[in-house]
Amino acid sequence: MNRALWEILPLRTTAALGDFSSKLILAQRFGDLRRARFPLAKLDDSNWAAADHAMQITEAFVDDEKTLSFDAQVLGDDAGNTRTVVRLAAPAPPDAKVSASGIGRLDPVTGELIQNPADIMEFILRLAGRTETFPLLRAECAAEGIVLAGSLDRAQSIRAWLDEVAYSAGAIWTPEAARLYPVDYVRGSVVPLDRFAASIPTPPVSTLEDTADVVRLFYDPNDATSTPQQYVELSASPDRFGGLVTEVTLRWMRQALNAETIGRRMLGRMAGERYRVTFTTDQTSLRPGQWVQFIDHPQWMIPDVVDPLAMVLSVDVDLQTKKAQVTAEVIASTPTITVTAHSVALPSTTSATVSIAVKNGVLTATINDDSAKPVKNAQVSLDGGAARKTNESGQVSFIVKTATPPKKHELAVQAKGFTPFQLDVFF
Repeated sequence: MNRALWEILPLRTTAALGDFSSKLILAQRFGDLRRARFPLAKLDDSNWAAADHAMQITEAFVDDEKTLSFDAQVLGDDAGNTRTVVRLAAPAPPDAKVSASGIGRLDPVTGELIQNPADIMEFILRLAGRTETFPLLRAECAAEGIVLAGSLDRAQSIRAWLDEVAYSAGAIWTPEAARLYPVDYVRGSVVPLDRFAASIPTPPVSTLEDTADVVRLFYDPNDATSTPQQYVELSASPDRFGGLVTEVTLRWMRQALNAETIGRRMLGRMAGERYRVTFTTDQTSLRPGQWVQFIDHPQWMIPDVVDPLAMVLSVDVDLQTKKAQVTAEVIASTPTITVTAHSVALPSTTSATVSIAVKNGVLTATINDDSAKPVKNAQVSLDGGAARKTNESGQVSFIVKTATPPKKHELAVQAKGFTPFQLDVFF
């Protein structure tokens, strides 16, 4: 059944497994979720549904306490459906919340983890009985190393799920195409438009929609607590809009370097010089998500922007005149963007979190225990250098030199009562 995009994505519920007092969704899970706990659906006090497919469960938690007394079972039925159930050795209290972490769906042909944004979006469409594919997005994400992880675990429209996944990857989509946008480097074909191929009847308009000078991007959510575990803050220079701050959440993004790369592209658009242009063309095969370029076009009329690239946003074809009216966006210039703060949340096995702020050439690390209390006198080193101790506030600072694109560095931490650990930071 080919469902409309506004319809609710069809996900099985516990009703498919028997007579339960409440119908809970049996989730579809994707990507590496070993650091991102997700809630389980209660079947009874000892059995909890993890996914409506086979998956690897790495850890289980009763409320917020990790338990080693569990077993993950992959079960099937006569209809060929497979599900993963977590069985607790001891029944959980009636009002307990049980969660887990693990690794999501594998491709049945390649055996690889399904984590490319295009693959996840196409899986959603298959659940809806649709056949659209996004090969360009798949190639772009593979080239940039963008991977996602998350769960289809609530009642939501097909369009809303696709929007959520695409936004987390820094992409735009229509049923015809999906692309990373904006990008620093255009991959694939670009349609040239000269004075004969396109007419621009009205001057391009500078747009002030979605503007910001600072973006705070939250990502890597712990779905068991509905809170993001990490964030990155990026700032544009010059600040064209008086230091305007906006906050965004990427629900499916998990990796710090991916998040920073996407944040830079987002802020480049928000803080940059942008134009909306409407034109008519006989290129009726144009579709949203395609790149076009105005070549030596006299009607462009922005003298400082020569032969601009434009992303097609909408196309309206007149079948009688065989002309298309197209709306596109041109990003004429982007400001200098720097990372001004970011955090790194460590796996719960360390019983600690580390927040990182980089500002004016100084990196400040703040170390807290699992109850949010500062860890003082911890030994912290950066890139194998001399260790420094955290102060009463759990903080320690290093003079650093930032780079564009950011480079990976290693922060090592040793503290009484904690297993020594290392983490990657980027600046």
